[in-house]
Amino acid sequence: MMLAWACCLPVAEGIERFGDAENASDLQQRAISVTAVQTGLLSLAEAASGEARFNLYRTYDESMGTWLQVDFVRELLNLSMAATASPAEQKLRTDLRDHAKFALWELDQNISHLGKSIAEVEQAEHLRLIRVLRSLLLQARITLGRLAGDQCAQSEAIGLYERFGSRHIAPFGTYRDDPLSAFYEIPIV
Repeated sequence: MMLAWACCLPVAEGIERFGDAENASDLQQRAISVTAVQTGLLSLAEAASGEARFNLYRTYDESMGTWLQVDFVRELLNLSMAATASPAEQKLRTDLRDHAKFALWELDQNISHLGKSIAEVEQAEHLRLIRVLRSLLLQARITLGRLAGDQCAQSEAIGLYERFGSRHIAPFGTYRDDPLSAFYEIPIV
């Protein structure tokens, strides 16, 4: 009896947008790779001495701080995909956009520092790790750039639809009224 009643309850669905899963997966894969590079930097730092040790720890520390910001963006993305109510999702998307912009700044600072470090590094393994880390951060920057775009505005897409003859309509079928959604139709003559 209880099972039959539970089957009749509405199922809460998250609000996932096109590209969300790909962006989350991309950031997760980069996190795994960055963790491996950071482990290598830490091992080198523990074995080094003097200025080399300081520089390795500095590189490790800066990459940790930067990656914590990127990981927070990934968590906001996951939360916004899991949001079941439009107001909550809208707030999460705004937070996601704003934090992605900050994380981009962090990435740019770290990428710049790594670029300058390349000329100063003498040890081959240290140089390899810096290059790999810089490459991973540059790749993450592309994903964050997509997420830093206005998560609540769809002006470019709407402009495209309207240029091709689409017109705005009310929500239809099982779709609900949602401030983050726009409904269009294109008349077929």
